[in-house]
Amino acid sequence: MKARSKALSKDLKAITSKFDAKGTEPVDDSKMPILATFLATLKKLPSQTMLVDFHLDKTFSLNNTKCMFTRTVLPFGGPLEGYANTATKESEQEKKTKAYILDKLEQNFYKAAQGGYSDYVTVYYFMTSLILDIILAIAQQDGTLAVFSIFMVFFYIWITTGSGFLALVGMSEILLSLPVAWFFVRCILQVKYFGFLNFLTIFIVCAIGADDIFVFMVFFFCVLMFPFLQSLGEV
Repeated sequence: MKARSKALSKDLKAITSKFDAKGTEPVDDSKMPILATFLATLKKLPSQTMLVDFHLDKTFSLNNTKCMFTRTVLPFGGPLEGYANTATKESEQEKKTKAYILDKLEQNFYKAAQGGYSDYVTVYYFMTSLILDIILAIAQQDGTLAVFSIFMVFFYIWITTGSGFLALVGMSEILLSLPVAWFFVRCILQVKYFGFLNFLTIFIVCAIGADDIFVFMVFFFCVLMFPFLQSLGEV
């Protein structure tokens, strides 16, 4: 029994070692059901369950050899050219690898993840080491939109109130509220955390600040017009 187990383990290892995405030709469509049945059978073995579950979704089994999701890993070899090994200036090599991915591959991943890329496959991609870089890129893009929004709100206030001075003072007050609030939170409340989503507060502050200006304009208009309307009522 022990010898048979070792032989089976050796055979399985010989087969699964070929699942390295290095094949010169993809599996023929006519053989896909056979491969699916083999993987579903492989999943029943405790030593191989993790391998199958990592790549295929939890609904995959002998009773259901079709799955909605699958996952793969794209390994990047090392060391990079000009380095003795992967431990030599490791952070520098990682920085260059990330720069290469962002410059050469990320746009292709992004396009593949867009709807309509394929009629049969929907692609999602994720890379832990790029999370910060991607978030910074998104924050930078949103920052550009924020500048555009500030100018739009400024001109909208100007046109609506008919006063460029009021629009300038209002927008200045709105923008100055951000550093004042951050000073209060950081220095008075001693809250050190500042998340990336906090950058989006500029949109909320602009909307609320502009709305307050319109409310006060209507209020003062009513206050100024009240004596006139009252005199009309007396007449």
